[in-house]
Amino acid sequence: MKKGKVTLLVFSGRPDPVWILGRLTEKALEHYWQTLDAAPGMPEPAPDGLGYRGFLVETGDDTWFVFRGMVSRHTAGGKTVRADHTREVERTLLLSAPAEWQELTRELLRTELGE
Repeated sequence: MKKGKVTLLVFSGRPDPVWILGRLTEKALEHYWQTLDAAPGMPEPAPDGLGYRGFLVETGDDTWFVFRGMVSRHTAGGKTVRADHTREVERTLLLSAPAEWQELTRELLRTELGE
């Protein structure tokens, strides 16, 4: 099975941070997905401007986009958007970053999630 990949969409003019998604984090994302509220008719999250623009997560044949409490998942069957009111998916992804990105992710936890 192909390993999942996380891209933190945050930089402009240089490559965004990318890391391999650990199995436990991938399982946690799948669990959260099952518990998130359906958001029928809700548009896919659309960041504007510079700075933090969310996460792109690639797991097998699925692609997820996570941004400010909205999670969209693209599968072979189509796209589904769900609401993450507690922003637990973003928190989990930020905490999964490798050591080289921890200063940046700590700052995003503070500024984006108020922690």
